[in-house]
Amino acid sequence: MKKEKSWTKQHNEDLQINQTHLSSKKFRRFLSPRSDRSISSGPITLRLYLQVIIASLFKLVTDSMRANNVYQWHYKYPLIEHVVKDIQHKTCYVFEIDGKIAGTITIDSNQDVQYKNVHWKYPTDTCYVIHRLGVHPSYQGRKISKTLCLYAEHLAIQNQIQYIRLDVYSLNPISNNLYGSLGYHLADGVCFFHGNEAPFNYYEKEIGSSINV
Repeated sequence: MKKEKSWTKQHNEDLQINQTHLSSKKFRRFLSPRSDRSISSGPITLRLYLQVIIASLFKLVTDSMRANNVYQWHYKYPLIEHVVKDIQHKTCYVFEIDGKIAGTITIDSNQDVQYKNVHWKYPTDTCYVIHRLGVHPSYQGRKISKTLCLYAEHLAIQNQIQYIRLDVYSLNPISNNLYGSLGYHLADGVCFFHGNEAPFNYYEKEIGSSINV
């Protein structure tokens, strides 16, 4: 049996997360629960900088996937306007390593209209949805995607949200294996995005009161 760890303990001992909430007027890097510091900056300049950095990360991720014959994203998605909206809606988070953005995730409650056609194991109108999870190619292979997903679970517990949903390109084996390893259930149904001929799979998970790692 895996030992249960709280998010705080996992933060300190395992993953050393630097989580940045991009909607803040200050660029906050949480180095540990006991020690944090802020870098003050004008909110407009800061947001423009972050928008460009994250949009550039998405392009690099797209390049990397396509080089490996994974055509999940195209150069018309995701774009900087998606980043702008995520930051405005306070739903965009990043993972930092040495002050550099290594990965990003959007966590909100927005479900695409196609989600209505899915036979969910956990029927609900109240859930979190994961969007636009990406890790810079230079930092891949370091469990950052897993860390970002665990943070989504942490937010769900914190805000008393019991379920998380998402969609994953069916021809992306790494992503499908990731969510399976994290205990996500493959829902009955598929969807299509970005003009892809191959479908996207749906995944869902019921979140407990603690996170296992």
